[in-house]
Amino acid sequence: MAPLCLPAKLLRPLFCCLLFIFSSLGSAMDDTALHGARLLSASHYDSLCEVDLFDVFPGGPTYLLALKHLYPRDQYLRFDAAIMLSNNRESIPIFQQGGILEPPSNPRAFLRLQMAHGELCLNAIRCVGFLVAFNSLNGLDLLAPPSTQVHPAQGKKHGSSFWFQIPLEASGHNGLFNVDVRLCKGSAHGFVGVSAPLEGNDPIERVTIDLQGRPAQASLVRLAGITHLVVDGEANPFPGAEAAKPIVLKLAQTFASTHRGVFGVIWTKKLPNGSTRMDPVVCLTACPPEFFYEQSCGSGAAAVGIALAHAASIVGPYRFPLNPPSGMPIVTKGVRLKRPVRFKNIWVEGPVAFRGVHRNLKLGAQNLQR
Repeated sequence: MAPLCLPAKLLRPLFCCLLFIFSSLGSAMDDTALHGARLLSASHYDSLCEVDLFDVFPGGPTYLLALKHLYPRDQYLRFDAAIMLSNNRESIPIFQQGGILEPPSNPRAFLRLQMAHGELCLNAIRCVGFLVAFNSLNGLDLLAPPSTQVHPAQGKKHGSSFWFQIPLEASGHNGLFNVDVRLCKGSAHGFVGVSAPLEGNDPIERVTIDLQGRPAQASLVRLAGITHLVVDGEANPFPGAEAAKPIVLKLAQTFASTHRGVFGVIWTKKLPNGSTRMDPVVCLTACPPEFFYEQSCGSGAAAVGIALAHAASIVGPYRFPLNPPSGMPIVTKGVRLKRPVRFKNIWVEGPVAFRGVHRNLKLGAQNLQR
């Protein structure tokens, strides 16, 4: 048989086509290794995107998605956009934040939480821990989809309640998050705490910032996956959620070298009852930027605690009760060491409520349907 000869002008297009195919296969294999299971191809994204949506409330309305099939993470932004577009439609509640449940890579972890933008969200991590414990204690089958099947967690009985320790993986940090859950059997309410990883042992820096044309002192706190700027709301009152947006964006640009695209500014104010009011506005600095006036913010609570302990020159353990916009209290604890100044054992805890699950929702690029 004579060898097949192609005209030279066809060789380059053929080579480019083959290169594209093999590079696409490589990308797919990387994603498959990441998720630990076969991923759906792009042609299936809309036709087979079926999810279970868990409605959990840690102080701010949070959704958790259990996918019936696994998808590349670059599709998660589409899922998030579809949910936000469907807020308050067809009995789907309004959500402020959320993430996707994935199989973990660490065998010690029960699940992995991947936020749509890849950010760190301690409150959403608290929600996942509660969901695992609630599911296990009550013998439910909430986490049935293949992407979220987990072995039951074992809790210890303390009086009328059960205590669970739930290790989890999450975006924004490479290590494990330790989640402690306390709840009673049959109750959809619990008390959940989570460890807050730091970006180095000394995560705080006092900085001078420009607040609408005048200088002000603030505390720059670097956590793994997010950076917060803590502002004294007594001297510099919170201007309101809308007015804060350009201020937050400008400060995010000023301190661009300290974060990876997620930056928050928190105005704090001491309340008569001894707790501290916090008004957090978080910016995702992608183009166009997105802003969130957080009704509750776990990482922001950790940052406020570090800033308050540092300002008071506390040596040893500290504990601060905080009052976020939702009014649902949250507490941050930790240890500040003096020589050298550093922090450890940062912890955020507070109530969490499970409000229900929406089964078998059809999730497309523009809508969310039953």
